[in-house]
Amino acid sequence: MITTKAISGLIEDIAYLKDEVNALKKVITEIPYQEKPLDGDSIMDLLYDINEKQSACLQVLNELPKSGKEIQASNFIKDPGNIMQLLSLLASKRKELETFLKDKKLGYFEINIQNSDQELTVYEFLTGMVKEERKALRRIADLVLAYQTDRMFQRQLRAGNRN
Repeated sequence: MITTKAISGLIEDIAYLKDEVNALKKVITEIPYQEKPLDGDSIMDLLYDINEKQSACLQVLNELPKSGKEIQASNFIKDPGNIMQLLSLLASKRKELETFLKDKKLGYFEINIQNSDQELTVYEFLTGMVKEERKALRRIADLVLAYQTDRMFQRQLRAGNRN
């Protein structure tokens, strides 16, 4: 059973992810966001992935009242422009999603939708999306920290070579 408290928590998580994206705007131009680390995707790749999933989520939710559970969540993908446009788009979509969900009644979150080969409630669908985005944003934060640490180390090496 989905509770009002669970829905409130989900909406808070969605708002938190919006804040994470806005914070990333402050440091993104200072790091090599297109550089792929040895163990995975670049920051840009991770953000594109979040954008695709978020775009699909919003379209699915907007289509839901019209089509019910016959919607295929994987059919909706968009491609933004540069990194700052991408971050602005992510924050904007996150705010749109937060606003959209605040007006929904509890029963809305219990509606079943088809996602690939799974049938999920709207709540399960959104919770899964939030978990995946948190994981990606955590990975991005780790990469940002690694790049900033590396830059600081390089500066210290250069300063040490001057003496």
